[in-house]
Amino acid sequence: MRLPGVDLANPDLFLAGWPHEAFVLLRAKAPVYWHEEANGPGFWVVSKYHDVLAVQLDAKTFSSARGGTLIREFDGEEREAVRSQLINMDAPRLVPHIRDMAAGIIDAVAARGECDFVSEIAAELPLQVIAEMIGIPLADRHLIFKWSNDMIGFDDPEYGGASSEVGKIASMQMYMYANELAVERKKSPRDDLVSVLMAAEVDGEKLTEVEFDSFFLLLAVAGNETTRNLISGGMLALMQ
Repeated sequence: MRLPGVDLANPDLFLAGWPHEAFVLLRAKAPVYWHEEANGPGFWVVSKYHDVLAVQLDAKTFSSARGGTLIREFDGEEREAVRSQLINMDAPRLVPHIRDMAAGIIDAVAARGECDFVSEIAAELPLQVIAEMIGIPLADRHLIFKWSNDMIGFDDPEYGGASSEVGKIASMQMYMYANELAVERKKSPRDDLVSVLMAAEVDGEKLTEVEFDSFFLLLAVAGNETTRNLISGGMLALMQ
């Protein structure tokens, strides 16, 4: 089936914002849709909530490890290297490691007999997981979280500062940090997403510094939103 107006491989479709009309059409006509690409193998688009949830929770059928989570196709030794990275592992391999992280977080507060659940547990676990996936040193996780809060929540009384200037300054600090991290990963690649991005090529070209900095900022903000959502979930759980 071909759906006119649905070309999710074309970045121009997103220039005016999220293409809601395209997804309304997908959910109505083809909620599981094979999307062809002019210069690629094509991909599946799953657009209904419960279908997306089913895919997310079924790592045996819908594996991240088989081909990786990046759009680019990998082969041979390169594919095996991609599969070994934390972000591309399926749930069974992630569970023991994340459980160890959670145990360490609990152990750190257990001796005191009390803690601030939101900041010391609900926020701490996703912060550690996201920092490891991206390649941010664990000691810097709260710094990145603060900068991203300043960038997207400067007008939020709980997270923000005095004006939009706070967000601008945080963006500059994040760009400078990203540059330093990129230089380090070029010299000493590791098993993290930053190293993958620094080595990746598209049509024979690598990311420019500006492109990498912008992508790093996007990753950090996305991680921030994940953490804040999980914090909210933890607060709701406590209220219930």
